[in-house]
Amino acid sequence: MSDTLRMRGEQMLIRLTRNGVLERTMTAIESVTWTVDMAQLQKGYLGETNDRQDDIYMGTSVELKFDPENSDAFTLIVLIQSRAQRRTAQSNAHINLSMTAQLPNGQRPQILIPDLKFGPIPVAIGKRDEYVGITLSAKAETFKLSGV
Repeated sequence: MSDTLRMRGEQMLIRLTRNGVLERTMTAIESVTWTVDMAQLQKGYLGETNDRQDDIYMGTSVELKFDPENSDAFTLIVLIQSRAQRRTAQSNAHINLSMTAQLPNGQRPQILIPDLKFGPIPVAIGKRDEYVGITLSAKAETFKLSGV
């Protein structure tokens, strides 16, 4: 049995910002899935016994599930929709996600995903005894890692 401590969700600090301003609506975050998107290439050539392998970086993506606690969540959805239509002064708004881990060994790596571009935004309204949930799925060209 290992005596190594592992990180738990309570040790993650998640922040969504719009043009550098914290989105206060993101306080009841249920889960975040961050993916470094990669593609794998494989090709075989005559006279060789094994296929050659390669990989290609395809950007990064994130899925964030949260329960809205005020109308700011819906304002954010309208901002994303307006930006996608390029119909308002908000069309150049930058939405960024930062995640800071507080590892048991004292390290604090930070991941910044700048200028997220969003896909469909479902708003799940379940039974009367369930919270309404919103899922944001987004992609970005790159991410930055610091504090390691």
